[in-house]
Amino acid sequence: MGFHVSDKPVFDNRQAAGEGWSIFDNGGGEAGPWTLSRIDTMDDPDLPDALFDSDEAAWAFVRERADGGSAYHLGALRFLEEHNPIEYAAIMDDQAALQAARSTFEPGM
Repeated sequence: MGFHVSDKPVFDNRQAAGEGWSIFDNGGGEAGPWTLSRIDTMDDPDLPDALFDSDEAAWAFVRERADGGSAYHLGALRFLEEHNPIEYAAIMDDQAALQAARSTFEPGM
């Protein structure tokens, strides 16, 4: 019987899911391999379908919690900073870092 260990990074989304957002592995699409997005439909019937109006609202929530000292939310941002600097820079609204990250991952920019 074999034991397979994934080499993919992992972020524990349990708390995030309860708050209406998650870090998704989107397979390296246009926004990069990992994105922080709102959850569009919640499984809990007592919760609205979406707790955030947009992904940007979820970003702001996570940023504000991290700024307030939440280790969990800071960990989410650090995960993105390491595994998808384009997404991280967009969330942090850092235009210089966003341009630098894009030029690293998208040659010719």
